[in-house]
Amino acid sequence: MDCSRFEEWLDRGRPRSVAPDALAHAESCGRCSEELEAARALDDVLTQRFASAPASFTDRVLERLPRRATEDPIVTLADGDPMLPWWVGALLEPPVLGALALASVLFLWGPSLRAAGADLLAAIASGAFPGPSLGTLLSPGTPVMVTAALSAATLFTAAGAVYLVYRAGVSLGSFLFSRLLA
Repeated sequence: MDCSRFEEWLDRGRPRSVAPDALAHAESCGRCSEELEAARALDDVLTQRFASAPASFTDRVLERLPRRATEDPIVTLADGDPMLPWWVGALLEPPVLGALALASVLFLWGPSLRAAGADLLAAIASGAFPGPSLGTLLSPGTPVMVTAALSAATLFTAAGAVYLVYRAGVSLGSFLFSRLLA
């Protein structure tokens, strides 16, 4: 056996089938003898039983940690009302307030907005605006890439509008919520 095979023997967990040859080599080689002693010392350390923590250790550590008050109200009003029902707290979230504001605008002014939108689409389709009309752009002979580009532009515009409405709702909701609690 040589030093490289001895190292392999140590790395493989010192299999018993090669142990006599490896131990004989370790007796004749100083470097391998030191490696064998180091491996045995490591095994001794790893097999020792470590002292267990005292029984009250966990309780003492947990007492030092800051506690989260479970009875704290989620929402408190200025008059000291201890807690509102969960659904009121959910309705007071800024995105929900924004969505409710948008829904009320659409509910109150929906018919006139729909009529204005229909008039705008009719004006675009009739060619009242300079440039090609929408009817020309979406005719059956229009290249697929033009139709795809118009669809993508519409989707990105709609996504941007939704994001702007959301951000406005968050800002408006935060403002109203701070005024409600003040």
